[in-house]
Amino acid sequence: MKPIADFCGLAPKTLQRVIDHNQIPVGEGLIKLTCFLDLQGYRIIEFERLGKVLRSLAELIGFAVLSPGEVTKLISYQQTSQIYTLLRGGFSLSKEKEAKIYDLWKSKREELESKKKDALKRYRIDLTRSSDLERTKLELVERKVRTLSETNDSIGVRRLATLDIMRGLRSLLDEGLFEGLSQDEVDSLGHSDVLCIAKLSAHFSALSLRLVCDHKE
Repeated sequence: MKPIADFCGLAPKTLQRVIDHNQIPVGEGLIKLTCFLDLQGYRIIEFERLGKVLRSLAELIGFAVLSPGEVTKLISYQQTSQIYTLLRGGFSLSKEKEAKIYDLWKSKREELESKKKDALKRYRIDLTRSSDLERTKLELVERKVRTLSETNDSIGVRRLATLDIMRGLRSLLDEGLFEGLSQDEVDSLGHSDVLCIAKLSAHFSALSLRLVCDHKE
């Protein structure tokens, strides 16, 4: 399984978790894994359904022509997670963004084709000469990625989508949407509204504490 690990930039232990525990990577790791399987001739339905523009964007990242951070800046997104959400079908593509991606692909087309040809030489697995164990492992990875793509319901994907919602919520709150509430407006809030706000506050506090502690370490 060294070709997969090398192409995707995954540590052997990470790849073993994919095989043994269904811990599919998200973000850049998933894009690279999908491109690798496509290189081997496997059909990942959701990858094929992306359409030419988004598929070209995925390949620019998957074949390491551009990093996710570079793509984010070049097509004028704010966060790298928005790229991943876009490629997972989390939101639709505007005409402006579609034009930027197409222009980006045109400017990098020759480099992308060169990288794909090089990857075919270096990483293409000859299944007719592979051991039964190697074929089984590759098929397990393909099946797990395909299942993730078809269900589109992994924890990682939902986290990325939730982060986008949180950014939108923050923008609204920064505008002072709930500042200056009258007593009547406060009184009009039902018990379920108050409970929802309290639970959100608790979730955000726990997440903030975790992030602060991790950064201190």
